[in-house]
Amino acid sequence: MKLRAVENLFLRFFPVPRVLAPARAGIDISDRLVKCVVVETGNPPAGGGAKIVGHMEKVLPAGVIEAGVIKNRDILQKTLALLAEELSIKRVYASLPEDQAYIFRLSLPPMLRADIRGAVELRLEEYVPLGPQNTIFDYEILSGPASGEAAREIQVTALPKTVVEEYSSVFTASGLTVEAFEIEAAALARAFVYYGESEAVLLVDIGRVHTGFAIVAGGRVMFSSTIHNFGGEAITHNISRALKVSMEEAEKIKITQGLNRSATNKDLFFALIAVLSALKDEINKRYLYWQRDREDRDTFPYPLRRLILCGGQATLGGLVEYLSSNLEIPVEVGDPWINTGYAKTLPPFNRNKSLGYGTALGLALRGVTLFNTHD
Repeated sequence: MKLRAVENLFLRFFPVPRVLAPARAGIDISDRLVKCVVVETGNPPAGGGAKIVGHMEKVLPAGVIEAGVIKNRDILQKTLALLAEELSIKRVYASLPEDQAYIFRLSLPPMLRADIRGAVELRLEEYVPLGPQNTIFDYEILSGPASGEAAREIQVTALPKTVVEEYSSVFTASGLTVEAFEIEAAALARAFVYYGESEAVLLVDIGRVHTGFAIVAGGRVMFSSTIHNFGGEAITHNISRALKVSMEEAEKIKITQGLNRSATNKDLFFALIAVLSALKDEINKRYLYWQRDREDRDTFPYPLRRLILCGGQATLGGLVEYLSSNLEIPVEVGDPWINTGYAKTLPPFNRNKSLGYGTALGLALRGVTLFNTHD
């Protein structure tokens, strides 16, 4: 498959009339879960632009996907087909693994818009160790006039062509048509960052088996990274080992007690601190990189203003307080409904559950009219 034949699947979206596509489905594939949200745009809740008409998750056995790489096509294909049947969906927006993605910025000399893609392609090998023929990329223009002497600032997102083609073929074999692919961080930004917000925020997505970090500035993902083998399962495992209880019991203890220190739960507290201290260090590395160490601070200042926790583990008791006291940035738990009509009405499922559906919701919101409810 040639580069041009598949690039429109990646990050480019040409909307079809709503009368032909009244519902939009977003599918988030992680190493252990497939989640889907279906939104309807023709009959939104009061004051909003999206009504949730379906949602579902399917558990993937360990080893089906590892670090974003598909290891067992058959199981993933059957899972997607079953989800599509149960939700009655055919066309979807889907996530691609951001740990396989390269995100970088370029300064290009003044040129016509029609020449930008070719100019970016010529410089891909400076940032992506695959070669242009093995890479699928897209870009956004950050700054620069259509003509004149000023250089253009370009934001580029690239993935290995084999990864995009593999995911695309699995969806096709499942009976689904992908309208557009998008990295997880971009979908999370659409769900958790106020529409139109110009300041920079750090998103920390704590999932079941990995944690993702994304810096969003001016509505665009400027940086993303992932650490594996850290997430809800790692936290539960530490509790199980420290307290000598089963994983099932450890999960219950994590949910009910969290990081609340008391005379009766010292062992639990220290078991959690051992893991969450590592998370704090990983967050701080990225914070210091953006605030102090990156080379383009003068041309692209955007200091980080706040940290937003999302993902299924974001509501762990005491986590916000612990991070707030150990980091130089305000910390809050995100709200995935801020840009929808549910921002000021009752959402279709509770906050804890909705935090884990952020990526799928953000994908489903592509092209939907968003509403900035931030005062």
